[in-house]
Amino acid sequence: MVTSALIVVLGLALVVTAVGFFLPSRVLVERARVIALPVEKIFPWVAELKRWPEWTVWNAAEDATLRYSYPAATTGLAAAMHWTAEKLGDGSLIFSEFAPNKTLRYELRMPAHNTIVHGNIEFESAGGGATRVDWYDEVELGANPYKKLFGPVLKRMLGRAFERSLAGLETAAMTGRAAGPGPK
Repeated sequence: MVTSALIVVLGLALVVTAVGFFLPSRVLVERARVIALPVEKIFPWVAELKRWPEWTVWNAAEDATLRYSYPAATTGLAAAMHWTAEKLGDGSLIFSEFAPNKTLRYELRMPAHNTIVHGNIEFESAGGGATRVDWYDEVELGANPYKKLFGPVLKRMLGRAFERSLAGLETAAMTGRAAGPGPK
């Protein structure tokens, strides 16, 4: 009986490991939202790192221990922020490309997970004075099959976070006031 259970557990472990080997090592998450405002009303909310907690899900309402610090400029090329948080983890973000009203590229690092995320937020006209905001992150999980097993979960979680954050961005830009992210 014990031997059978051990064989089943080992078999499951082998199957899970094998599945991990076949999963992609790169996760790409993308969400978009059309906001009925010109880019000039939207971009400032994204360009200023100190405003991110006002419209994204990465704020004290999600993790009361979250603390931000800003070691450099908070807008423009090389703008940076660092954070510490028990639930969300510690990390840093730096703008690697900054084209006003067009594109923001960033590199996000989470040392505890040995993870580097390359992100991009793009703005383009959607006609009629509206702006399409495209947000995507690319995460390299590496060759570790167990880390790759987390890819589908990460994709779903980050996708929901982007959707809520883009809703928060729309509300902030439309009202001129920070309102937090959209509903869960």
